[in-house]
Amino acid sequence: MINLTKPVRRISSGAVREAGKIREVVIILRPPNVIGFRAKGCRKEYQLTAEVCYLMAVKADVAAQKREKQAKKKRANTHTNVLGVYRPTLKRGTNCTTPGRQNDT
Repeated sequence: MINLTKPVRRISSGAVREAGKIREVVIILRPPNVIGFRAKGCRKEYQLTAEVCYLMAVKADVAAQKREKQAKKKRANTHTNVLGVYRPTLKRGTNCTTPGRQNDT
């Protein structure tokens, strides 16, 4: 790998809405570890350090895995009958009579 000694600018394929238009994103790598983002044709630049970008990417990945795990768990807890119609499971003692008990009404 080559060490970063001078600023490098690249246009990404991503697009954002800035100043009322859809614009490409320009990414600027500056030594020693600064990453800048700006919309093409605009002067305003947003900067982050490489460490912060890395931590944000890790947190986003962990959050996505957590959402996927929760969705999988939620799908596993739903029950369907033979026709594939959703039938929620009733908890014991809620809006139903439990087998073997007499209703005291």
